[in-house]
Amino acid sequence: MSKTINLLLIGTAGNGKSATGNSILGQEKFATSADFTDAEKFVKKGSSVFEGSSINVVDVPGIDTDNKNEDVFRKFQTLVKKAFDICQDGFSAFILVLKYGNRFTRQEHETLKLIRSTFGDDVIKNQVICVLTHGDMFKSDMEQEGNEVEFEIWSKKQDGAIQKLFQECNYRCILFDNKSKDKSTTYEQLRKLIALTCETLTYTDALYHSSESGRSDLLEEIKAPEKNRQIMAIIDTFRSEMKQIEQECKDDSIAQIERLKNLLARVRDYENCLDLPKALSTKSLNPRSMLAVLVSELQSRIKLLELDRNSATEPTKDGKTTNTDDIPFNRHDSSRIPIRPTQKKDTIMTEPDTIGTDPDTTELKVSDTAERQCISLLLLGTTGNGISSIGNAILGKPRFPVSSNSKSSAAEVALDSRDFDTCTVRVIDVPGIDTDNSSVDDFNQFQRNVDEAFRKCKDGFNAVVLVLKYGNRFSGQDSHTVKLVTGTLGKSILQKNIICVFSYGDMYKVDEIITFKDWCKNQGGELRDVFKKCQYRCVLFNSKTKSENKVNEQLENLVSLTKQTQKYSYRDYKAANRERKDFENNLFTKDRIQESLESFLQIMIEYEEILNQSQEVDSQIALLKRKLQTLKSHEKKISGYGEQCQQVLLPLLRQLTETIQRTIEEIDSERPTVFIRNYGNRRTNDSNVSRYSTTTDTRALIRQPPNESQRQKSTKCCSLCVIL
Repeated sequence: MSKTINLLLIGTAGNGKSATGNSILGQEKFATSADFTDAEKFVKKGSSVFEGSSINVVDVPGIDTDNKNEDVFRKFQTLVKKAFDICQDGFSAFILVLKYGNRFTRQEHETLKLIRSTFGDDVIKNQVICVLTHGDMFKSDMEQEGNEVEFEIWSKKQDGAIQKLFQECNYRCILFDNKSKDKSTTYEQLRKLIALTCETLTYTDALYHSSESGRSDLLEEIKAPEKNRQIMAIIDTFRSEMKQIEQECKDDSIAQIERLKNLLARVRDYENCLDLPKALSTKSLNPRSMLAVLVSELQSRIKLLELDRNSATEPTKDGKTTNTDDIPFNRHDSSRIPIRPTQKKDTIMTEPDTIGTDPDTTELKVSDTAERQCISLLLLGTTGNGISSIGNAILGKPRFPVSSNSKSSAAEVALDSRDFDTCTVRVIDVPGIDTDNSSVDDFNQFQRNVDEAFRKCKDGFNAVVLVLKYGNRFSGQDSHTVKLVTGTLGKSILQKNIICVFSYGDMYKVDEIITFKDWCKNQGGELRDVFKKCQYRCVLFNSKTKSENKVNEQLENLVSLTKQTQKYSYRDYKAANRERKDFENNLFTKDRIQESLESFLQIMIEYEEILNQSQEVDSQIALLKRKLQTLKSHEKKISGYGEQCQQVLLPLLRQLTETIQRTIEEIDSERPTVFIRNYGNRRTNDSNVSRYSTTTDTRALIRQPPNESQRQKSTKCCSLCVIL
């Protein structure tokens, strides 16, 4: 009797899922693409027979975790339901397709999270088989490292998140070479896969419906950021309007007060002129003294008349006319005096020579520069994109460490150089940007790496090389890397300094009709925007080639593109300081607001619990005061945040502080009437104990005294104190 095996292909878009399905079926059933997007758009089923067993493969479009929104979630649920309609008996195993050579990125984490929430927490343990595509790269990497290790041993030596995944699925892992034409290789791959399905449990439609709670929780989590954005938008609008109204009122008040002061000064000047006849008649002055008084007063009157004549239409600084009746005589208007602009001292080039300049090394001999030009290249990119391999390919020798592991092999900034034709090429290898960490850590670490790069190469860089990985989708990690680079080095870095270098050029099919340059122009989405900004300065690198002509051709293309870029100096880096601060504020604001709101929420929950507890008043006040001190410490912490954080958080903090302070004062005001001590052992459902929420009158905190019978039963001394 033949056995039926149903397999569901799932995984991140671009990992080679459809190609794996074709390898299992032994036929081109599912569409594949060399693009960074998912080729298959609909759920499809293919069937074949292997050693008497009927194999059904259902291919679901890849999970696009870059667009984490409600539409993506609902689309995936619709696709899963469609898959169950096609295979109503359920699935013998879920094939989780990963890509060998890629780091286990945030995308993979989000994919696993979506899979667990959709199918249940035990799906990895009971149903998943991990298939790693691009098995041909595994063989070449092992040969390059001189390490003849089997895939099973390699998988057990991994660490981090991928190790946890392998352990959770009990090392049900297979390496697939979808490009292999060797029938024995394809047969062995499929045989191992079918054997592993004996270790998995069938996943039925009933199990899917039992996991509804996990899907609901994930949907609420996806909706949360949008709700937070709406709330923040309302708060920002309210604060903006309030600030505008406040400024308008303030400006009106200042203008009115200033006008009144000026009018009073004008009145005093007129009064002084009117007092002249009286002053001359009451004082006996000799002719010379009288003449001096008259000259002085006449000069004052001339000034007054000139001011009256010019006050009607005096031009302001913005070219408009304004009435100057309110300008007093005794006021000095410095805006009418032309002031030569002071030349600001250039502090960039005169800083200590720790970064940027070195007096001992900036002098170059004319003969040296004439003979050989120096081209400095700064290598940047997401961890795992092959940054160090590109550096070695440029240098023509393995000077930077590379690894087949999923982590960055470069631990620190390194520099090396080589001679090429009439120039010297210097390569600065910067550790990859690890976008799985928090954005704050990314920013701080990247800044430290750039500072170190300028210490090693003080005269700047002829080009900044952004390393991308051919065959990978332009993921959220790459998008974050581009934003981090532009936010740190300046928004104009793409237009003026960036050259895009694609690693893994051996995967590009040279027999295709389309050229690499045309391929770049056919890309879409964010990658197209990057290419347009850098004016399609793109190079394809095959770091594994042994052909010297190919190596020289690649390097020649790269060097020629440096003629189109501008040199990025330490002066440019310092000029981008304002952009870095803005980027840092935007980066930190969300994390800080979220952290503080969570802290406030926790304090409010504890505050509510305190109000609802059946405890003595002394204990309640002590707890409230401790919470008050905690809030005050938060206020000091928030004062060091950016202006936007303070505007959002400080009013909430102060309102919460005032509420707790008011509660303490109200409780204290009640203590002279009734105050219970050592009476915390009463039951909370006692009829004398009031139930209340945070909005209930704080008098509910004060318990009523026990009746006479309760007093007689009490064996303890003075369980109740009544303070008159």
